[in-house]
Formats: sequence, C-alpha cells, structure tokens
Amino acid sequence: MRLKRGKQLQDQHEALQAAASDPEVCLMYDPGTRNYGIYIVNQAIWKEFYSHGTNNEFFRSYTARIDYCPWSGRVLPGNLKHARSKVLKEEYGIYLPYWGNPKLVDLPDGFYGSEEWWVTRQIDRRRRPKVHRPHVPEGYYMVRYHFLLKDPKGTGKYRSREKPAHLCRNLSDAMEDIRVMICYIPWTREYGIRRLAVDRLKDEHPVRMVKIDFCPWCGEKLPDSLKQEWQRQIAIAGHSPNDEDLPGKFLTDTWWKEAGL
Repeated sequence: MRLKRGKQLQDQHEALQAAASDPEVCLMYDPGTRNYGIYIVNQAIWKEFYSHGTNNEFFRSYTARIDYCPWSGRVLPGNLKHARSKVLKEEYGIYLPYWGNPKLVDLPDGFYGSEEWWVTRQIDRRRRPKVHRPHVPEGYYMVRYHFLLKDPKGTGKYRSREKPAHLCRNLSDAMEDIRVMICYIPWTREYGIRRLAVDRLKDEHPVRMVKIDFCPWCGEKLPDSLKQEWQRQIAIAGHSPNDEDLPGKFLTDTWWKEAGL
C-alpha cells in the first residue's frame, strides 16, 4: 500500500505547521499518534506552571481533539493510537493500550514523539469524524467556569456568554468549557486559538489569539471577520478601540446585529 500524500505535518497547511511549532499557540500535534488538539488548560497560567517550565505535564497532557484544519477546512489525517498499540503488540510483544502513557513504557526508537513508525510502515488508517451539525437552539449554549479557575477574568480566560455566530454541537461543547483554549470575540466576530506567553504570570495574560477561518470540529467556513468594519464604526462614533468610555454596544455583538451584518 502506498502512503497517500498529506499525512505528515510537513504536508499540512502552512498556518497549521506554524501554529503546531509555536510554543505559545495552544495547538498540539503529536507526531507519534498523528493527533491534533487544542489545549485544555487548568494550571498552565498559574504561578506553579512557570516553576516547571514549558514541559509541565499538566499543561501538555490534555487536549480537545480536532478533526479539521482550522485554516483550510480539510479533514485531518486521523489519530493512530489504536494502530500504534497493535503494531507494538504484534511486532514487539509490548502491550500499550491506546489510552496508556507511552512515557511509562520502554518503546522502540521512533514510536514516541516521531512520525517515523507509521511513515515507514505506510500506515494510513483514518476514522471519519463524528460531526454533529444540528443547529444549537437558543438557551442551549451556556458557559461553564471550571472550579479550579477562581478568577476567570483575571486569567484572561473570560469567555463571553454571547452565543457565537457559528456553533455546531462539537464547537459548542468546547466553547462552553473555558479551559479549552478556543476563543471567540463577539464584537469582531472572530474565532481563534489562544496564545499563552510561558514567561508571564497569570494576571499578565491579555486575550491573544491566532485567528482561524474554519471550524476545527465540523470543517465549515466560519463567518467573515468584522474587525475592519468595527473599527470604522467606532471612528464614525468619535472613538478609538482603546477608549475607556467606548459605548457598550461596541463590546458585544449588538452593533453588527443591529446593522444586519
């Protein structure tokens, strides 16, 4: 069987490659399992995180798996955890369940943190994403604040309770939990993946993100950004984006809904 093109990270969209390689962007790529995900952060921006550095396991272990490239909308190659477990058992007699921690097992070269094992064996197993596209009704969307986050606004992880413009069922599950580092800015109608500076304490984190163009969970094109129009409307009203007395409607989705945009 010949390995199809487009499975390795180097074959993916340039923006996806850049995000996966940037330690500040909360997007994970595990080459050993071909898994992509958005980090689920509990303590990563607490002071304790910085005493351990960027390799803190509590930060790096939890992700919300995504199925579509956030910049191209194409389906991602698919997770190979089950395939890796099968190869290890059949070829080496090593039992590593797909949910197991590979760091606790003495794995052969190329089976952890590397694409080598599945590329050389030309493994191309993929699962079709379970996409839940039904319309999310009014009143269903509800932001949940995790009990470990006692100061969600102070950490820069405050999430608007306004219902996002695009909200498939899968995205809704991620958006409702503020630990998932997906971001939606209602006044500019922009989606993104959070950036966390690893050398800053929690109260120094503004909301920064890498803008995305497609839903990572269903692949649909996200609504166009209204940032330029937002800035134009603010200027017409005699304000600038950083004004402390900026009218409240410009800090919600009210202004563009009233304008029918």
